[in-house]
Amino acid sequence: MTIQYVPGEPENGRALAAAGVERLLNQRGDGPGPGLRVARPHRSFTCSVADAAVDVVARAAFAAWRYLVFRGEEAVAAVKVEQPPEAQTAILSSIVSGADFATQLSELDWLAALPEVQPVDFELRFLRVRGLWVAAWWLSRGAAGAGEFFLPVPPSQQALRPQPHTLYRGAEQFSPAVRALAVKKEAAAAVLFYGVPGQ
Repeated sequence: MTIQYVPGEPENGRALAAAGVERLLNQRGDGPGPGLRVARPHRSFTCSVADAAVDVVARAAFAAWRYLVFRGEEAVAAVKVEQPPEAQTAILSSIVSGADFATQLSELDWLAALPEVQPVDFELRFLRVRGLWVAAWWLSRGAAGAGEFFLPVPPSQQALRPQPHTLYRGAEQFSPAVRALAVKKEAAAAVLFYGVPGQ
């Protein structure tokens, strides 16, 4: 598999990512130790629960550049850097650290080794649904989900990822699975809302 990277990464994106993670580690009293290494970024896409209840792939929108930051061989954080259209410089919008990255990366290694993926060029994307426990690697060919692959990773809920290596082939498999979770979440929220006195 050849990963294609979309041009447009912010000029100072990697510097922002490294500086942000270094500050975080220092604040925790867990200094950076071996030099931090910032990997080439992939695009991060997001979708609301309401949009996921319609079609998560069609409604997902590019939100930020996602940088994985390593200390030695260990991924210690994922950093999102945004370039708002009205801003002249990029901004660091979030830093996430935790124990999920080792699993996320091992899942990506598994995905890249699949025979059906090997001969094809893909853009590597990451997809999150805000307000719903959905996170997935997305191998995109840029054609509305056709011939693409979606691999849910932690912290995705078990209903979407009942076992390691739960692979969805194309939007026609992935979107309905996410839609079921989103509709259920919306229904639960509606019950809660209508149960509030005065509504």
